[in-house]
Amino acid sequence: MDWVAVGSFAAVASVLIALAGVYYSRGATIAQTKPSYPAIETFPITPMAGIANWYGTSFIVRNVEPVTWHIDHARVTMPVGTKLAIYGDLPKMPRENNWDEQHIDATGLGRVTLTNSRKLGIVLAPAGHHKGTAIMGENDRVSQSLYLFIPPRSEASSISIDLTLRSSAIPDRTFSRTVTHKIITASGSAT
Repeated sequence: MDWVAVGSFAAVASVLIALAGVYYSRGATIAQTKPSYPAIETFPITPMAGIANWYGTSFIVRNVEPVTWHIDHARVTMPVGTKLAIYGDLPKMPRENNWDEQHIDATGLGRVTLTNSRKLGIVLAPAGHHKGTAIMGENDRVSQSLYLFIPPRSEASSISIDLTLRSSAIPDRTFSRTVTHKIITASGSAT
């Protein structure tokens, strides 16, 4: 029997077993450091008054971890052809005075260039952190309104939106969460 070959085989096998142990423990460490996702509450999608094929919705995101979360992007995945906007993207009608709500100008919507994704730039403070007001400041809870153009040929009963998130606990890694919103028709029933 060639003892040198047996020794070499044993050495190679030991190295492979050690590497497998390192790989497994690294995976377990990453799994343990993965923070809990923020809680996301969605609201039904409702038609915008007087604007055909346009719908509005919103969602509330609440941080449940002692780390900061960033929600970088939203992307509509279903139905195909749906376009996404936030309030600042849309044309507004002039206000009569500073106290009036600024309504969306339906005549200018055709000039707006939209895609199925939108940068959001939401920052959620660590759980329990509140500084400023509900609209401005650092808070662990944020509300975001979205406006959607759904093609007239679509017969979808819901919309799927992928959110891209980052945690300050693992800054070089992104996470994806899909949220689903039910569509409420003009008659008030879910489709």
